[in-house]
Amino acid sequence: YYHARNYDAAITTASRAIEQYPNYWLAYIWLGSALREKKMYKEALEQFSKGRTLSGDHPVMISLYGHALALSGDAAGARRALADLQHLAQSRYVSSLYFAAVYTGLGENRTALDWLDRAYTERNDRLVYLGSEPMADPLRSDPRFARLLAKIGVH
Repeated sequence: YYHARNYDAAITTASRAIEQYPNYWLAYIWLGSALREKKMYKEALEQFSKGRTLSGDHPVMISLYGHALALSGDAAGARRALADLQHLAQSRYVSSLYFAAVYTGLGENRTALDWLDRAYTERNDRLVYLGSEPMADPLRSDPRFARLLAKIGVH
């Protein structure tokens, strides 16, 4: 539902999953993401915060939290999320996609595209979702983004 941009259905489905499995942290990704796309930033941040706690601060949750902070106007908080990701990257793999998401939220599209290029070099399999990922919408008009989608084979 999220990638189809049916955010109400995504919220309903993710909420139902959380009711049944409250510790299933991946459901908080979809709930928070749908809320974020509806510009319900306070609610999205609450869900991403729960996901961060339940996942033990998994990098994807830090990234989504940072992206939502940036969109909500808290650039300093988003930069703290970037610092958290950098810190984690010293001891484990952290996908370049996660950095790209936060920079996109901050409106730093050139830097976000640099990180997406790194993700391509890493052969990150999640890039196949860029064609339908709502977080990537601010990048769609950039020729670099179009070239990246063509290299991936996503149209």
